[in-house]
Amino acid sequence: MTKIVYEDFPGNTTEYAVNFEYLSRADVYVSSITEEEELIGILTDWIWKDDTTIQFANPPGGIIRIF
Repeated sequence: MTKIVYEDFPGNTTEYAVNFEYLSRADVYVSSITEEEELIGILTDWIWKDDTTIQFANPPGGIIRIF
């Protein structure tokens, strides 16, 4: 089963705790939702800090989808 988490990031937040199980880091995707409710994949500007935390290079702001 796919776990989808939506997070509304305050303007200065750069870390997100991945609070669901996954088989491989490659199976986890990060995207943002625009004001027009379009889903845009975020392929760069974030890294795995450790096995349970994703860190953004810059605060993304807005609604981020991690699944």
